[in-house]
Amino acid sequence: MNFMKDFHEDGSIVKELNYSFITLIPKIGNPETIKDFRPISLVGSMYKILTNVLANRIKKVMDSAIGESQMSFVKGKHISDAITWSGRYNGMFTVSSIRQGLVDSRNAALNSFKDVWQGICTPKIEFFMWQLIMGKVLVKDTMQIFCLDYGSNTKCPNCDSGMETADHVFLLCCCLKQLWDVFIGWWGISWCCNNFFKDWFDSWSGQYGAVGIGGVLRDSKCKVLCLFTQSVGTMDSNLAEILAIKRASQLCFSQQGLHYWNVIIINVSKSDVPWVNGGDFGCMKHVDIIWEIRNLIQCLGNLTVVPEGKAFNAFADSLAKQG
Repeated sequence: MNFMKDFHEDGSIVKELNYSFITLIPKIGNPETIKDFRPISLVGSMYKILTNVLANRIKKVMDSAIGESQMSFVKGKHISDAITWSGRYNGMFTVSSIRQGLVDSRNAALNSFKDVWQGICTPKIEFFMWQLIMGKVLVKDTMQIFCLDYGSNTKCPNCDSGMETADHVFLLCCCLKQLWDVFIGWWGISWCCNNFFKDWFDSWSGQYGAVGIGGVLRDSKCKVLCLFTQSVGTMDSNLAEILAIKRASQLCFSQQGLHYWNVIIINVSKSDVPWVNGGDFGCMKHVDIIWEIRNLIQCLGNLTVVPEGKAFNAFADSLAKQG
């Protein structure tokens, strides 16, 4: 009792109170070395009595000190029951925090939002584009998810051949494709359409920043003949990959004797390879450069561009980073 009285009056605790008793428990029947024992720490009884007294007294005023959202401090609740907003450090929701989250370039999953909210179109058009990317447009597919009444027929009312999803209505429907072909035909090119609206939107712009290109020319025995590394300035990643293919094509064209070889250019971009190999242009912004590459390939006659990952040619990737 004197110990409890001193603690509540002076707020002091003697350091001996926190001392522990170490007990060695044998692991085997006949222990011989220290490795054969398991240590167990036993705290003194006075320390346990003090903590229980404090807990019982604090329990009476806990409700007035803890907020409703701090569930981890309430009996019978867990931290998973707490109501917090992850968009701010203090867990409080604000309109500015959600807008900042949408346009935050550090979040790679939300890059499409950053490209939508540029102020190029009117706000209602930008909002509709955002709905398409997020799959929030009210079609039969989303009505089914939200348990709304949409009737028994889930097919597209225009073509009656596919389920009415946002991607189908605005991209894949054969009736709408005729309109897309007329629109794209104004530029005198054809268009390879993605199956998802978000992929279609993201394909118009790559990751923007300062980039370099690099490559290495090897013979059939993997012997290095020549290499290049070059800084190409600030641009999106799609254009950088196309410029790398162009530079490699020019290098092959300038080398003596390569006209008699079968030349293969390995590129990491799967979308750029069909464009330069004679397929659909896909990206209208880089038509001029793609035409130059196609002319170089045609002049060589024995050059092919194939897609492979960065791990397939780590040396060329390191040269690009040095550019």
